[in-house]
Amino acid sequence: MAKKVTCDICGDDVFLEPEETESHRGGSVGKIGVTEYEDGRPKHFCREHLTF
Repeated sequence: MAKKVTCDICGDDVFLEPEETESHRGGSVGKIGVTEYEDGRPKHFCREHLTF
C-alpha cells in the first residue's frame, strides 16, 4: 500500500510507492512522491519537483 505524505514544496498529497510495487505502476493513486534525506531528515517531493 502506498504511504500518503505531503509534498514539502507544493503541499499536495503525494504517495510514496514501495519499490516492490513496480508492476502496478499503471494504476494511478495520485502524484507519486519521492523521499530524499537532507542532513539526515526526510524531505518529501512530488516526482515533478525532482531535480536530477
